[in-house]
Parts: sequence; C-alpha cells; structure tokens
Amino acid sequence: MKRLAWLSFWILGITWGSSFLFIKLSVAELPTLQVVFIRVFVAGVGLMLYNLVRGIRMPFTRESIVPLLILGITNNAIPFVLITWGEHHIDSSVASILQSSASLFTLVIAHFFFEDERMTPQRIAGMVVGFIGVMVLFGINFNQGSFSWLVFLGQLSVVGASLFYASSITFSRKVLSRTGSAKIPSTMVAGVSMLSASLVIGIAMVLSPVFGGDAPLWFSQVSAQTTRSVLILAFYNTLFAYGIFYFIVASLGAARASMVTYVVPIVGLVLGVVFNNEPLTRNLIFGSLLIVSGIGIVNLPKRPTIPA
Repeated sequence: MKRLAWLSFWILGITWGSSFLFIKLSVAELPTLQVVFIRVFVAGVGLMLYNLVRGIRMPFTRESIVPLLILGITNNAIPFVLITWGEHHIDSSVASILQSSASLFTLVIAHFFFEDERMTPQRIAGMVVGFIGVMVLFGINFNQGSFSWLVFLGQLSVVGASLFYASSITFSRKVLSRTGSAKIPSTMVAGVSMLSASLVIGIAMVLSPVFGGDAPLWFSQVSAQTTRSVLILAFYNTLFAYGIFYFIVASLGAARASMVTYVVPIVGLVLGVVFNNEPLTRNLIFGSLLIVSGIGIVNLPKRPTIPA
C-alpha cells in the first residue's frame, strides 16, 4: 500500500504540474470563463457521483453548506479564473512557479489567526527567500528593455490566485472546524465546493457577452487540440487529481501529501519548456530555485531540543 501511495504521489505531482500546460493550450481559443466552467463542472459532478456511490451524505444545514459555498468561490472559482486569465498573457512555466508561492502567503495569513502557526526566524528566512524569487520572476517582464502591462497583470493575476488559495486554507481550518463542516468527508467538501464554483462561473459565462466579454464556443468551433486540452484539464488534471490526492492523504498523511508542492512547479516548468517551446531564461531558473528553496526552508524539521 505504501508503494502504491508513493507512486500515486509522483503521479499527482506530474498531473497537477501539467495543468498549467493544458490551461495554456486551452485558452489559445476558448474564453477564460468557459475553460474554468468545464473544469469545475466536470470535477464537481464526478466527485458527487463518487460520494453517491460510496453512500457519503452531507447534512444540508445552513451552518454546514454556507462555508462550503464560500470555499467553492474562494478556493476554486476565483483562483481558477485568475490563473486561466493570467495564462493568456504569460507562459505556463512562469505561471506554475508563481502559483507555488501560495504556501508562502499561507505563512503570513496563518500567523495572525493561529497560535501554533506563529512566525519563527526560520519561517521568516524561507518566506523572504521565496518572495525574492517571485520578484525575480516578475523581472522577466523587463527582459530586453521592454515592459508589457498585460504580462505584468498576468503575473499579478497568478500571484493573486495564490493569495486566494492561502486565504482559503486558513478559512478551512478556522471556520469549517467551528461550524462542524470539518467532520464532513473531504470528497463531499470538494464536490460541493466545485459545484458551487460551477454555478457562479456558469452564470458569469452566460452574462459575459452582455457586458462585452467573449461568448462561449462549441467544440466544433475550435481545434481538436484545444478540445483535447480542456477535456484533459477537466477529467485528468482536476477530477482524477482530486481523487488521487485524497487517497494519498489517507495513506501517507496530510503533511507528506503537501510535499507535492515541491514537484508541481518543476513539472510545470519542464513541460512548458519542452512541449510548448517556452523560453528557459536565467530569471526563470533563478526565480524557481529561490521559491522552491524558500518553501524548503520553511518546512525544514525543527532540531530536537537536547536536555541540559
């Protein structure tokens, strides 16, 4: 079982890491909101079918459902939209590295809400190293003496998604435990969150043309590559990935499962460079190393105290 769990761990790292490449390929022709809607709707329906088959039910009380609806918006709808929109303007490799900064934002936010998550010199050092890496990646926009506001906003959009992810993690621990929602199985939490996200995104997608946005397209109107990319993103990178993630958490524990944070940005970088011909610049390499190193410093185990 342990071997299967660790094999699943590496599969998950590749799966989530490849998400950024498939997002990039999907937005080549499809509007942002349509890409996100397909992704969260497929995942939400799939997860709820799994819960139904397993006989997992949720007490639909106001105290339990409202936090999950909020979580669907803050942890799925908004960050997915921000990352997807951002990849209209930046490379998938850059997006994958910037998104990994979510764990650094979590440190800052959690410090103000939890006694056991206070800043330490080690955490501050890791956070500083990581955020320097983020600034180095932003410096890519100044290469060759040029500057693009769209590229800058694309980078900022992905960082904003990381901030929402970090806030959602804090919300999950602070609010869900207080309302009793923490006792609901994780697959049900994810399913309800995804469906609530699909509802919000679906409404926004339908209304988008009214306010001058892009209208959704039929698959017959786009290339086969775009169709394959968005379907892979929905079924493989989202639905399958969530399922395998919960298996890893159950088998190896949440702490070890969270180590996939180290794998995802590297996979995203390599796939973007190899399969989408994205440039491998010094800024990208150096910034990536700084961010991953910062995350590593933050998560270094504490030295055991030797009794006097």
